[in-house]
Amino acid sequence: MYLHWEELAEHFRQKKTLKEDNITFLQAIDVVEQELISLTGGKWDDAKSDFYEVTAFYAQMLLRIPDTFIYQYEGTVFYVKRTKGKSNLVAVMPELFTAYIKGGIKERLTRCFTDLLMVSELEKNGFENPYKC
Repeated sequence: MYLHWEELAEHFRQKKTLKEDNITFLQAIDVVEQELISLTGGKWDDAKSDFYEVTAFYAQMLLRIPDTFIYQYEGTVFYVKRTKGKSNLVAVMPELFTAYIKGGIKERLTRCFTDLLMVSELEKNGFENPYKC
């Protein structure tokens, strides 16, 4: 998936008739949540290619955050890493796979963004501030 993530994301957007420039982070979360829900309950072999596509699309949305890039650890884990602002990284595929298997999809998807976005960016993009007391 790592080598072809852009093609996979494009294929997913075409299937869903999504334009990358016109979709917000919150809308992306909803799209990915619905896709993962639709894949749940079936056989992994049947869902695998769709799962890779939605994962690539989600990674592409995370990469719209400033100062992010793809980081691959030892060829096995696909991360989106942020180097400035809020320096952090998200293991995209493990996060989505865990959501697919265990549930809590919306919470996990949202957490990926909150792990990368600064408080001002969260609020600017319509996220609830998880750090408010």
